[in-house]
Amino acid sequence: MTGSEKIVLYNHLRCPFAARAVIALAETKHEYEEVTIDLTKPRPDWYLKDINPYGQVPAMKIDDKHVIYESLFVAEYLSDLHPEANLFPKDPLQRAQVRYLIHHYGTHVLVPQVMTAHTADNEAAAKHRARLVVQLEKFVKLLDK
Repeated sequence: MTGSEKIVLYNHLRCPFAARAVIALAETKHEYEEVTIDLTKPRPDWYLKDINPYGQVPAMKIDDKHVIYESLFVAEYLSDLHPEANLFPKDPLQRAQVRYLIHHYGTHVLVPQVMTAHTADNEAAAKHRARLVVQLEKFVKLLDK
């Protein structure tokens, strides 16, 4: 791959995971076509058959044969394709720490936040957000070492 291939990003504007892929594409300035997948409806058969059998977004089609699933892997692919964009640190330890932060944020911050976003229990959601802030502050201190 040369970095000039036509990329198609299957996305949903309100999906926080897909936002990571959009940010990586913006940072690398790689041209792409965007196809919106409505996450409020069952996925179209063509999407499940030809793009992502799991029905999730983002998915990035890079040619007629290859599709990359998961926003972190999309970002890493773009980082490898466009090393000048410096999406990830070059230092292996710092790169591992950034990957951990991405993983931690996705599993411990974003997923619970999405799951409690529609709850009527605002007090529980506020407590959850307060715990998340403490966790993120601890992680930021770790990265500063």
